[in-house]
Amino acid sequence: NSVDAAKIYRSKRHDGRRRWAISKLYASSMRSFGLSTKDINGCPKLFEKKAYDALELKSVDWFIDAEAMLKAKELGLAIQEEPAIMSARRGGRSKVNWKTCLEFVRNIREWKQKR
Repeated sequence: NSVDAAKIYRSKRHDGRRRWAISKLYASSMRSFGLSTKDINGCPKLFEKKAYDALELKSVDWFIDAEAMLKAKELGLAIQEEPAIMSARRGGRSKVNWKTCLEFVRNIREWKQKR
């Protein structure tokens, strides 16, 4: 079988409660668009050049992962997913907070308006 892209999904995560809840809400909203990928933001994402060029990505913020997966679905690209264990954070804090949630809502609203 030929695939257009390959990506990982985090099969085991070490997130705090807040990040876990935000991630569940995010995944649920992505499923409302028909995305069945297990982890929208799982990285790395590797694309065949032809498939990547077809995506014509425009996002300049963290929504680029969602945009890539939404457009890949629209184009009918074949995506292979492989599991990966996410290690516990060794330092620093998650960048996901209420501001990124608002940014996500804005991006989704814009995405819906364009469709």
